[in-house]
Amino acid sequence: MNPQRLPVFTLSEWEYKLLHSSIANQVCTDGRWRGGQSVASPSDIVITEQRRREIQARVNVGRSVAADVFCFGIGEPELPYCTKVGGIPFRPSNSPWPVDSDGGPMTFVAQLCFCESEDLFSGLPGDVLLFFASDYDICPSDRKRKTHFEWQNLNAGQLLTPDAVPNTQWRVPALYGCRYRTADYPDEAAVNAARSYCHGGWGSWWNIFCWEGTKIGGVPMWIQNSEIPSEVEFPGRFLAAIGTCTPTCDIEFPWINQQAPMTFKESQSSNFLEWDDSGMIYLSLDSNNEVHWTLQYY
Repeated sequence: MNPQRLPVFTLSEWEYKLLHSSIANQVCTDGRWRGGQSVASPSDIVITEQRRREIQARVNVGRSVAADVFCFGIGEPELPYCTKVGGIPFRPSNSPWPVDSDGGPMTFVAQLCFCESEDLFSGLPGDVLLFFASDYDICPSDRKRKTHFEWQNLNAGQLLTPDAVPNTQWRVPALYGCRYRTADYPDEAAVNAARSYCHGGWGSWWNIFCWEGTKIGGVPMWIQNSEIPSEVEFPGRFLAAIGTCTPTCDIEFPWINQQAPMTFKESQSSNFLEWDDSGMIYLSLDSNNEVHWTLQYY
């Protein structure tokens, strides 16, 4: 099966679109964007890239590590193997549904499609990585009991239908990813430049040169630098991250396919994917192709 073109985020198009909408009056002053956060909305990418350009025009921030970062649209994607959170997983209809240690069905949390990120990795065991969990309140000690990972290939056969997804207490609203090829800058020069740049009250600096959110490749954006896991706790190579997927509120285009603003109350009541206090799940792959994960949050 040859994959069709997956949704792609084009920076120039979104810069134009956002600068010519009412969002410009709310997050842009004298041509400079304010804010910036874990990526979920189109403006999160636009904000971060403008801040990067301003810093890189003055400072060499060192080496880069290629990454694909995702902002989201609301609802199910046209292509079922697309990177997404919640909704209907890309898996064969005859595959048994994952269950937890008590025998109850796990919740489908997210899937990551590596079809257009193949240049970032070699020898992956599949095309799409699926993640299931028993509930949102998980911790690394629950790895075997409350979580399940599986790889699927694009030729998965007859796919699961919506009515075959079991009812679970925790349901994750469906969002689909729009891929943006970019890079992380892990050197100390980038960290220092971002910290200096934001000294005057420009908000968070730690996620300017290392993307925070759902991404494939790059380097981990550790939320708690004092608690970086050891090689024993988080073995193998960094593979990806599944970030908190709550939109930027009270501005246009909270999602790539929705122009109408979303209030904070609407976002909270929608129960979009959020790991504790705006956290992230970090994934690694060891030499035996086993997926490992850890969690950090603010």
